[in-house]
Amino acid sequence: MADLFSVSPDLFNLVPDGVDIKSFLDIADSIWRIAWDKGIFRDDLVMLFPSRILKRKNYELAMKITKEIKLLNMKCRLLITAPPDPHNPQSINYYEDLHLLRQKMKLEEEVIFLDDLKAKYGLRLGYSELKSLYRISDLLLITSSQEGFGIPILEAGATRVPIACSEIPSLLELAQDKALFFKLDEKPCRIAKRIVDYLDLQPTGALFKRVVSKFDWESIYRDYLQDLLRR
Repeated sequence: MADLFSVSPDLFNLVPDGVDIKSFLDIADSIWRIAWDKGIFRDDLVMLFPSRILKRKNYELAMKITKEIKLLNMKCRLLITAPPDPHNPQSINYYEDLHLLRQKMKLEEEVIFLDDLKAKYGLRLGYSELKSLYRISDLLLITSSQEGFGIPILEAGATRVPIACSEIPSLLELAQDKALFFKLDEKPCRIAKRIVDYLDLQPTGALFKRVVSKFDWESIYRDYLQDLLRR
């Protein structure tokens, strides 16, 4: 085109073709809005912990792992789905304690309690939203000290999401050799490094981020078309 019109190539801006990721993956409206508003698609690592607010879920370890991944100069998120049980004072107290720990560890941006976003985004964590969370996440992280069964392992397997979880009997039985296991007394810094190395061996996650950040139609509009339409 530059040769045809005898002008500088700098005058041209190539706009790529794209994919409607939200529609293609059937991502719920509320989860899509949260992901874009929080910049989740531009993070290096997004970890999902879908579970109830109970002490045995050991969320403290998950937050420590998140802190260590952050110290590796990676942009990471930990998505915690569950609300506190309004009929269980212990659950409410634990939920509040986790918020205080998040503040103490300076992880306000990295650790997201989705229940806190319900009012702003009209979020209802039903089946559609849960599936959407798996589709935008890079890893299922479970740090529980006890589990009766481990349904999230099956959900992650069904959605082809890599798994890192505590080495406890029920999770070992479900995931067998198809997950990254860590011991509960293992240092969080070592777990974090093992998670990063584990995901480096699975390039599909990195490709997903490239597709969303470069070739989703919202990205194309923002990066190529928005300024043109303002002129």
